[in-house]
Amino acid sequence: GAPGAHFNVTGELYSLAGAKVSLPAMTQAGVIGADGFATVAVTAPVTAPKLWSAEKPNLYYVFYSLSDGKRTVERVQDRIGFRSVEIKGGVMMVNGVPVKLTGTNRHEEFSPFGHALNEQCWLTDIKLLKAANINAIRTSHYNHAARFLELCDEAGFYVLDESPFCWVVTEIKDLTRQWAFLLRAKETLARDKNRACVVIWSCGNESGYGPNAQAVFDYMKGNDPTRLALISQQGLSVNPKTDFEDYHPYNPPPI
Repeated sequence: GAPGAHFNVTGELYSLAGAKVSLPAMTQAGVIGADGFATVAVTAPVTAPKLWSAEKPNLYYVFYSLSDGKRTVERVQDRIGFRSVEIKGGVMMVNGVPVKLTGTNRHEEFSPFGHALNEQCWLTDIKLLKAANINAIRTSHYNHAARFLELCDEAGFYVLDESPFCWVVTEIKDLTRQWAFLLRAKETLARDKNRACVVIWSCGNESGYGPNAQAVFDYMKGNDPTRLALISQQGLSVNPKTDFEDYHPYNPPPI
């Protein structure tokens, strides 16, 4: 917008059935800066929301309106869920309840559509996964379609969302590539941060530990402390902040 212009951002919360949730006013005024941009924070406490989990995927609609003081100039909406994810005593907890992930890797491909999937492809995958008693999906090895993650919110899956870099050299201190690693991390978080299904950020696939992978991990944890994160093929000995040790494949010792 024009530098110096005043605006208001207002947020509203609704149940999926369309009932407005009673909240303190979520409105924030702002002034557009000399660069044509402005940032405001709109917050409000939500009392006793219905929590989201794979077993009970409760969702809400959030609406944001942008006004110039005279009229509404833009209105956007999203579906969100309320839930917490943490590690306690070596156990993954969702909403304070221990969770065991029975998961699978998934690729964004479907016969005869190749990589150009449609809604029916995603719904078919979800139906097959649910029928197999799977509750977790790893988006190997890249960002899966935004719509697929919306459907995972709705159906109830725990998603390990993987930043799109794989089999690249991270062990050496090649910092000239770090911008490319961070760009992928920033775009992944920006797109998927509102998806309740995303409970873990995977900082790339099978590239090993190194300064570029660590930069991605630090960015994800620094900008989203509400989720867990890991670097593939590294352990606590080199990254004590990691939430998981992650190895592909895992070969259990012989009995």
